[in-house]
Amino acid sequence: MTAASPEYIEYIKEKAEPFLDIETAHFFGGTGLKHQGLQFGMIMGNTLYLCVDDQTRDAYIAMDSQPFSYDTKKGKVFVRKYYSVPDEIIEDEENIGSWFENALGAALRTKK
Repeated sequence: MTAASPEYIEYIKEKAEPFLDIETAHFFGGTGLKHQGLQFGMIMGNTLYLCVDDQTRDAYIAMDSQPFSYDTKKGKVFVRKYYSVPDEIIEDEENIGSWFENALGAALRTKK
């Protein structure tokens, strides 16, 4: 998977910062999105993935979002804690904040 462009990372930060204080951290070709040290999302390639749990997953599935996945020698691995965010949600200035806040809530609930 290709790394996210700096422009895309900045674009997502601009979308999230009105709602949450954002920190970024680079890992394995991706960029983690954190609020007060808790990761609630990530950018892999130029795709935003947000944290989900049993309370929020259905909203993503209803929009045909896919869980983050990667290939291994043994096959594809699905990370069902993170689902992709459709472009129409990212561009929705009125509702994107609730998606970021719900992702933070899911991250808090699933924190080990």
